[in-house]
Amino acid sequence: WLQAAALPELEEGRTYQLWGAAGDELVSIAVLGRDPGVISLDVEGYALLAITEEDAPGVVKSANPPVVVGNLS
Repeated sequence: WLQAAALPELEEGRTYQLWGAAGDELVSIAVLGRDPGVISLDVEGYALLAITEEDAPGVVKSANPPVVVGNLS
C-alpha cells in the first residue's frame, strides 16, 4: 500500500507518476492522477520508489526531480 493522500492536489493537465528502481533502471509503475489517495501495488523487485509531477497523461521517461522518494527494505 502507498499512502499518497498527503500530496497536494495538482492543477488541471498535471499528474503524479510513480517510478520504481530495479538495479540501475527507473521504470514507470503507475500514473497516480492529480489527487491520489491510497494505492495498492506490487513492489517486488524494486529497491526504491519515487513520485514525480508530470504533464498528464504521464511520460515514458521523466526529466523532473522526484517530489517524494522512499527506499524499500
